Amino acid sequence: MTKEQKPLPSEDQVADLLVQEADVEVRLARAEDKEAVSVICQQTWEHSSDSLPLYWDKWMADPNCHFFVAEMDGLPVAITGVALMSELEAWRQGLRVDPHCRRRGQGFFLIEVLRNHIEQYLLEANIQISRFVTCSNNTFIHKYSTLLGYQKVGCYIPYKADAIDSPPNQIVELNINDFNLAWAVVTNSDLCSGESYLYLNRATKWQELTQQQLINCLNEGRVWGLKQKEQLLGLVIQMPVDSIDYLEGANEALWKGAHQTWWIGYANGTDEGLTTLLHELRQLAHNKGYLAVGGFFPITDRILKSLNFAGYQQAEELEYWIYEWYTQNQSQ
Repeated sequence: MTKEQKPLPSEDQVADLLVQEADVEVRLARAEDKEAVSVICQQTWEHSSDSLPLYWDKWMADPNCHFFVAEMDGLPVAITGVALMSELEAWRQGLRVDPHCRRRGQGFFLIEVLRNHIEQYLLEANIQISRFVTCSNNTFIHKYSTLLGYQKVGCYIPYKADAIDSPPNQIVELNINDFNLAWAVVTNSDLCSGESYLYLNRATKWQELTQQQLINCLNEGRVWGLKQKEQLLGLVIQMPVDSIDYLEGANEALWKGAHQTWWIGYANGTDEGLTTLLHELRQLAHNKGYLAVGGFFPITDRILKSLNFAGYQQAEELEYWIYEWYTQNQSQ
């Protein structure tokens, strides 16, 4: 559980806080900010440590990842980051405010300063859509997102299963020649929901599954399916192996053995096809040297039923909620 959530400020309080913006300087983060970031990340969660400092060096080395620091009196007091997922999409991550500032009632003000700065940065970079994920118990962020007009576009929950020591019989690796069949599964109105167009391409970061993204995944050998004659009954996309180092989260049980887990970034298919595919994926995982299969799945009765029939177990009680919004000029 998170710490006790405070109510959002009133309009008058927001106006008073924004007067202070001139006292805050926002800049790109530097490697030497790591110590200050560790201090800021103290007391983020009530019952677990904050894993953000563990990923700081990796994020700083990623050319597609940019972190911003808010300073007051020359000291870092808040941070937030953005990862560029494509030419049009960005992923917001790592929002943290120094606990001393939170206790002084400056948390909302600093969040707004950083948000305005990043929105302007994304506008200048021609980014159209931004997203982020938060857990279902983070009531402050849910209220804040609603206040800003963000749309909740996905609800996911993690499931895992042990690999099975027996050879798969029906699952096959798909290639570029299977594109039309695979895209038909993605866009089939009887199978898809809003979440079906989002997939995990970089650890706990979702993006739109476009035709070009699917082509890339096919060419990289990350798409597997279940064929029956000229039909594709289901497909799964493996999350890139090199992104596992960026798995973030406070749930140690979920990420335990991450490098020995075959991570699913996307799954869809008919009821029978998806169930069979998920089960055979456990066999394929063992065949490829993995100990388990895991992934984040849309919360729909059809997909959850397939997971249960295929022997998967819910890996965490909390849901993961994805919010989405369009970049806007903050000066208007």
